[in-house]
Amino acid sequence: MKISITYYSETGNTENLARSLETALLNAGAEVYIAPVNETDANEFLQGDILVFASPACGTEEVNDSDMLPFIENLGDKLQQRDIFLCGTFGWGDGEYLQAWSEKMQELGCREVHQPYACLESPDADAEEELAELAEDLLKS
Repeated sequence: MKISITYYSETGNTENLARSLETALLNAGAEVYIAPVNETDANEFLQGDILVFASPACGTEEVNDSDMLPFIENLGDKLQQRDIFLCGTFGWGDGEYLQAWSEKMQELGCREVHQPYACLESPDADAEEELAELAEDLLKS
């Protein structure tokens, strides 16, 4: 199974999350394409069986609107009926931006294969264990 990951990271926390997920997926036997959203090749990204979008909570718990949201908008109808997984990091609050993002992605016709995953700051050892389990779950979907 091929998993495509695109991420936006301001402080490095979301990149660390995306890279930790990449490692967990590779260890579980997946083929992985990963790139920062501003360097993501849309055609390569769309070749994934599951499309992973990772963004930190920006502003008042919102998805990044300078890179991530425009990338999603540019994909448009190509996201309909696609399997996706959302994840991200936050420094305060509770990561509720992921719920609003999830609803918007469902409105675009995406199918979530797993509940969104939120990580406080950068992944620690506990988060890496959770990501290993999550990777196994993603490969079963």
